[in-house]
Amino acid sequence: MTVTQGLMQEFARYASEDLNKNMGLPAGYDQSMGNRCDILTYDVMEAMKHRSVLLRRELHQDEDGNWHYLLANEPRYCEPTDDDLVTDLNPWQWRTYGGGILHAPRAELMQALNEAGAPDTFVALRSMATITKIHDTRINPFFK
Repeated sequence: MTVTQGLMQEFARYASEDLNKNMGLPAGYDQSMGNRCDILTYDVMEAMKHRSVLLRRELHQDEDGNWHYLLANEPRYCEPTDDDLVTDLNPWQWRTYGGGILHAPRAELMQALNEAGAPDTFVALRSMATITKIHDTRINPFFK
């Protein structure tokens, strides 16, 4: 595990604990199966920024209005690629149990979701084709 992966794991755990507390969920609820990528990615992005690790927080949206945030471990000014190392803080929201965050190159992350049986529309929401904002610093797409 790289230093960045370790920090992502640690900060994702803290963000999940805070979210669980704020939502009145049990302390050990696995947010990797939750649907609050907005809060999780925002909190982890901010924590990483305080460690001088700048991430790109990609907003993905499909034509049906579904949206999702991913953290790309790449500079904010770089164009996204399928080889970007990305972190999905809640990749298991389509099933009834979690499994932890996914941290891998974009194409590998999408392949892992496919192999786990994720719906095609869910997997596609992590693709380059659905990126609507390369770096979004709003808490969620509905905040101005």
